[in-house]
Amino acid sequence: MKRKIVLLLFVLAAFSTARPFTTKQMRNDTIRINALEVEFVEETPAAQKPKQNGSGEVKKIIRLNENKLYFDFDDSRIKPEYYGVLREMVTEIKEMDSDVVIRGYTDSKGTDEYNNRLSLRRAEAVRDKLTEFGLEPGRIIKVEGMGKRNPVAPNTNKDGSDNPAGRASNRRIELELVK
Repeated sequence: MKRKIVLLLFVLAAFSTARPFTTKQMRNDTIRINALEVEFVEETPAAQKPKQNGSGEVKKIIRLNENKLYFDFDDSRIKPEYYGVLREMVTEIKEMDSDVVIRGYTDSKGTDEYNNRLSLRRAEAVRDKLTEFGLEPGRIIKVEGMGKRNPVAPNTNKDGSDNPAGRASNRRIELELVK
């Protein structure tokens, strides 16, 4: 009996010194999810013509990635300091007289299901802010969560180790402008 009590006390002591697991610490202990730097991206190599669909519409992709809109871990809320970038996007879309498809992406961490939901929440957050800043809702053709599909950089190095810079580049929003 005495042996069981000593063992129980030892286990309780070990757990009492363990660091509590909180959402705040999880955010601090992980790489924060970024998503927005304005970068115009050719959908086809420079030597080719811009992509057109069957109706002759020209598509242009604006990639908003890691340096302009910074999402916290497991969070899709857009912080007020990034509102200026989104206002610029509204102006750009209006000046080009375009419709827009908003696609959210994540890096390769997490399950496919989780990344698909997270990327959709982020794309919806961008949609909501764009309309709040004056973009007509009718100009938004579609909002999609792409998850970890179509990476623009490797999520891992050639030796299989983690590539934080590559993962950060893959956490992005893309706006496809369609005339």
